[in-house]
Amino acid sequence: GGGSLSQPVQVLLHPGTQPRSFTGSDLSRGGVFLHATGELPPLFARVQVVLPLRTGPLAVTCEVVRHVSPEQARAWSMCPGFGVQFVAPSPTLKARVEQHLSGAPASAPPAPRELPDDAEAERVLESHRERPGGDGTHYTVLGLAPDVELEAVRERARDVWTTLSALRQRPLSRGQQSRLESMLGRVRDAGDTLGVPLRRARYDARLGNPRGVARCLEAGLTPGQAEALRREYLAEQPRAVGAARVHFLTGGALERDGQLQRALEAYERGLKLDPLELEFQQRYRVVDRALGARAAGARNERARFPGEGTGP
Repeated sequence: GGGSLSQPVQVLLHPGTQPRSFTGSDLSRGGVFLHATGELPPLFARVQVVLPLRTGPLAVTCEVVRHVSPEQARAWSMCPGFGVQFVAPSPTLKARVEQHLSGAPASAPPAPRELPDDAEAERVLESHRERPGGDGTHYTVLGLAPDVELEAVRERARDVWTTLSALRQRPLSRGQQSRLESMLGRVRDAGDTLGVPLRRARYDARLGNPRGVARCLEAGLTPGQAEALRREYLAEQPRAVGAARVHFLTGGALERDGQLQRALEAYERGLKLDPLELEFQQRYRVVDRALGARAAGARNERARFPGEGTGP
């Protein structure tokens, strides 16, 4: 019937204790009867009750106003327990109980109106969308080069996050909301990975990006950390070390022969296979600097003798 409750009633008898479950009956606009045996809460005690109404659970403060002992229950053909009265019931409580008693089903909330695409949000989302044919890396997500410095990564990730998260305040369509949250997740992952030397070095090793690893070494990745990451990487790529070694040996021979540009290219090919090989990260840097110094020297020579070799 309308006054019965199909689910257990949760009752908090004392603050700080676990709620107990009771069967409830005789629900009215003023209170409810709770079936119980054994020790009952004292008369006039305040208890917190959660009523399992058709429209959903409803919490209410009650006062114990009646005890029914097992003897009384037998005499009156009812269940033993205690009756509680709602304390200062609100209009909402009365209406919800009334609805439950009448047996009326809960009225479904009106379906939300589907919003159209927001033009300004679409412009921003489109400008940050990954282009078709993109490689899907964290660098692509942030629109950065693979040899970018870590501070620039952190700055870019913050800027993109700020720009995109501001769109949450706009009236987005459901499709735009979904795209936005997906983009924000990718931006957060990219920033969290590329902005921290240890995480970025692990990521760059798997990507075959030795220049990214070099940035991590500049930003404080220790030789010990690099060696541990390299062991982890080579366990996944056991053939990398042998293939890389061929390129490193070739590079060494070319460097000794003074063919620095070709040596640099050989070292880079080796480092793409074994990016955390610190000895050849160092050799690569040395040769790269030597080439830079040689190019600067040649420029200076041309500046001193601008007409030389041009003929009459």
